[in-house]
Amino acid sequence: GVVLEVLPDADYGYCIRIDHGNGYISEYYMSSTPLIKEGDAVLQGAILALVEGRNSKLAYKISLDGEQIDPMEVIKIDG
Repeated sequence: GVVLEVLPDADYGYCIRIDHGNGYISEYYMSSTPLIKEGDAVLQGAILALVEGRNSKLAYKISLDGEQIDPMEVIKIDG
């Protein structure tokens, strides 16, 4: 996908939004330091941020055509 935004977030620290094409957008909320920037191309498994210290926060959302969906509908888990 392509990084749309890396924004400050009052609850977590940062929000990273990634456009995966075909109407899919993922959002990662974290208290970690982002390692990517707007416009970067990222592949599955890319490191988005550096976790520093204990008690780091993380949240994840995915939407399709602007509507939030259950991530389990599109995530393939192997292993």
